[in-house]
Amino acid sequence: DGQFVILKDGFTYKESVPTITSVSPKEGKIEGTEIVFIYGENFERNAKVYFGLKEATGFYLYNSGKVRVISPAGDGAGTVDVTIENPGGSSYTLKDGFTYKAPPPPPVPVVTSISPNTGSKSGNTIVFMYGENFEYNTKIYFGSEQARGYYRYNSGWIRVLSPAASAAGPVDVKVQNASGESVTVTGGFTYTD
Repeated sequence: DGQFVILKDGFTYKESVPTITSVSPKEGKIEGTEIVFIYGENFERNAKVYFGLKEATGFYLYNSGKVRVISPAGDGAGTVDVTIENPGGSSYTLKDGFTYKAPPPPPVPVVTSISPNTGSKSGNTIVFMYGENFEYNTKIYFGSEQARGYYRYNSGWIRVLSPAASAAGPVDVKVQNASGESVTVTGGFTYTD
């Protein structure tokens, strides 16, 4: 009949507050670009996720309890907080939720044998080296002279041509990877007249 009554403040709209229960994986490389899944409650479409102070990209909402993001690049190795912020402004921070790992050190080459270990001082002796952690573009030195004809069969087997030497006698053989790591075999090759 058109009559009505109003109960002042009779209903309250509450913003759903997100909660993070876990992050998977919990660690990744400093450069970022890791696919990371975040689990919890009350996640909303168009929410934002932060690793420390940096916003993650690639946000995808599976449901209110699972999202996927791409981790941003870190400022260095160590742990950062993971925060999710719903469009309305409510947020939750998981303390130390993600760890940026330092990259492993480059491998150090290892020489187990040099065959043959003698050759003419005029050079051009085909020399095979066996060992571990030989990289592409590795440099081989006989004394102070760089060997030519470098060929890498695999990480444990390489072939070079010995450079010419000014005098007969033993010289050190140095194997230097492109990453800068190196090993020196003292007296590893002997030049003969």
